[in-house]
Amino acid sequence: MISAVQANNPSWIQAINDSSTMLEKLNTRITGTINLVSGRIAAWNVLNDELHSDFMHSITNDADLTNILFSNISSADSSVDLFLNDYGVITSPVYTTAIKESAKRYRDANVPIYGIGAQSHFTSSDIDITRLKVGLFPSDVKYCGSPFYLETYHD
Repeated sequence: MISAVQANNPSWIQAINDSSTMLEKLNTRITGTINLVSGRIAAWNVLNDELHSDFMHSITNDADLTNILFSNISSADSSVDLFLNDYGVITSPVYTTAIKESAKRYRDANVPIYGIGAQSHFTSSDIDITRLKVGLFPSDVKYCGSPFYLETYHD
């Protein structure tokens, strides 16, 4: 629903430079989007690419921003599954570990995270199937308590 990367947001979000305005506009975006598509969407990626950018956190100066966004979206539409989503989580051990730790931290804080999404912007030659099966499935997913979804696979 919201991108952590500044350039991936509408210009009106990119132009915001104070915390209260950003939080207000994010909540307006959440409410407006959910009102527009309610009942037609099964899942949301809440704060996309959070491991790769701190744009939203740097503007809001709020370490709990992701928790707040998950909670606000869940309150606005409890029928959708909410995902922690990022790229590089399959091809980079650093990002694999980071997303698992984030998911576990959010689950432990009772953030309504349903699962982990992995943007799959890679070719089949980039995938170490053994690492994928053994390194991320099933023990790591059990560790963070979240299902894992592979998204936007490109071959």
